[in-house]
Amino acid sequence: MSAIQKTASTIPKNYPTMPVRYPLPLFRQQLQVANSYLFEGERREALLAANIPLDVLTGLSDPAINVAQIAVFVQELRMLIGQPKALQFGHDAFLGMASLLSKPSLSPLVRAVSDSDKLFLRVREAASALNRQTGSNFIVKWHGGAEADIFEDSGQHCYGYTGGDLACATLTGYLCEAAVYLSGVKMDVVESECMVNGALACRWHCKLA
Repeated sequence: MSAIQKTASTIPKNYPTMPVRYPLPLFRQQLQVANSYLFEGERREALLAANIPLDVLTGLSDPAINVAQIAVFVQELRMLIGQPKALQFGHDAFLGMASLLSKPSLSPLVRAVSDSDKLFLRVREAASALNRQTGSNFIVKWHGGAEADIFEDSGQHCYGYTGGDLACATLTGYLCEAAVYLSGVKMDVVESECMVNGALACRWHCKLA
C-alpha cells in the first residue's frame, strides 16, 4: 500500500485554491467521537499537525478552521487507526453531529418517476441541505435503476494530499449515515476516485441497499 503524503509547498491543481471554511461546532462533535478511537497523545498529535488549538473542545478558544485542517486531522487519524476503523469513524462521526443538522423538507414524490429515481431525488435534496450546513459540495448524479454517483470537489477530508491510495474512508462512512438520516434512503457507498491521486473530485459509487 502506497503512503499518502502531504504536499506542503504546492497545492495540487485539482484542489480549490482556498480551502473552504468548516463549522467549528460540527468539528467539536467529530472530535468527541475521535476520543473513542485515539489515545490522548494521538489526539494531541493530530490536532497539532492540523494546527488546531488543543483546547478546542473546552470552548476556551473558537478558532476559524477550514477543510485543509480537517483533512490533516482526519488523515492523521486514518493512518493511526487503519482504513476499516476510519470507515467506522465516519459513520460514528456523522451520528455524533446529526443533532446539529436540520433535516430538509423533502418534495412530494412525483408519480411519473420510477421508484428508485424517486429515492435518488430525495438523496439529491438531502445533499443540498448538507452542503448548505457544512460548506461541502456533494453533487448526486444517478444513472437510472438503482445506482448513482456522488461527487465532492472541496477536498473535505483529503485537501492538499497526494498519493496512490483512495483516502476518504472517513467520508465514505459519513455519507452512508448522512443519506439515511437526511433522506431516509439506505445505500451502499464505495469510493471510486479521490483527489489525492489527481481526480477532479472525490467520487463514490452508490447502490440502493
